[in-house]
Amino acid sequence: MSIFFLCHNPQAVPAKNKVGYIYHYSKPRFFAHILIVDVVTRPLEHFHIAGSNKMFVYKRGDGLEQLFIIMIDQNLDRATTKLPPALKEAVVWYTSNLNKDDIKTYGKSSQVSLLSDLNVLTPGLQVVHLEKLNKFVLSYPDGVKTFDDSASMDAFTNQTLGYSHVQLEDGYFNSH
Repeated sequence: MSIFFLCHNPQAVPAKNKVGYIYHYSKPRFFAHILIVDVVTRPLEHFHIAGSNKMFVYKRGDGLEQLFIIMIDQNLDRATTKLPPALKEAVVWYTSNLNKDDIKTYGKSSQVSLLSDLNVLTPGLQVVHLEKLNKFVLSYPDGVKTFDDSASMDAFTNQTLGYSHVQLEDGYFNSH
């Protein structure tokens, strides 16, 4: 039996860009939402959401790549160190369910990629460059935020998150 449950309320209007909710009932227990960053069918609406998270790219069977973020809404056990591995498990579980539908719909399996950290000096800090829009999505251990340019993202990581210029000097931007 799975330790995750996909939750939907058929009577509720889903919140913008949220495609589902996941409940993890074993330790660390949490309730999370799944956010899609859809730059193909709608313009990017900026957001800044607090909470532990995990970004990943999902390539459907038809080749369409989608950027998803699993965001913790309720950390029921107030977990810290066990939460990131549980979020990775949630990504694997969620995408395996999406893949089952993809095989039926497109006749091909999907692919999933977890994103790379900016560098070894900044664990948990990930940057996605949305190439079509030339905008950025920053995932950090306590939240996710979008930016119009790299200068404003750099200012946020320095001034608000407290990373030094040395830590941010070299790194890898994931692209989507």
